[in-house]
Amino acid sequence: RPEQWRENYVPSGDNGCCDRFRYNIALHQRISDGTARTRWTTWYQGSNGLLPGDLAALMRAMDSILDKALAHCRQ
Repeated sequence: RPEQWRENYVPSGDNGCCDRFRYNIALHQRISDGTARTRWTTWYQGSNGLLPGDLAALMRAMDSILDKALAHCRQ
């Protein structure tokens, strides 16, 4: 439900300290009447508990891809 996502999930005063990944998502959709929509949201690694379920699932998928890429780089 991207239409319900907040603009960001960054707690007040959180500056992304200590080398955490910052996620910036732009989701482009074309809805049934042909209208194009784009939703943006942002969060830092470690803010998982603040995300709605669908966005958290997307983050887990991205983290899985990142883990595989990092493992490949270490070989």
